[in-house]
Amino acid sequence: MKNKKKIFLICFIIIIVLFLSLLTILYLNIKNIESDHEKISQILDEVMISAYPAQNFDKAISEIEKFKSVEEVWVSGETLFVKYKMGGQVSWIDTSGEID
Repeated sequence: MKNKKKIFLICFIIIIVLFLSLLTILYLNIKNIESDHEKISQILDEVMISAYPAQNFDKAISEIEKFKSVEEVWVSGETLFVKYKMGGQVSWIDTSGEID
């Protein structure tokens, strides 16, 4: 009976350690995405204040693709999309053509 308790306790400790490790990995991933998103936003803020933002999206894509947390970057029409690994998707829309 004592061996069963020891085995249960060891398994329980292993599960707790694995769970805490997973939480740590997720936390670090979230922090990495937040940090990269802040840098990507700065890049795209500069693009968006230019005279023709959509024409500068291609230059920004080559910079954005270098970030480790980015899964995919693409342009559709007047919109640039960034999809993060294990994260969400964000878009920037060029509305400069709509302002008269």
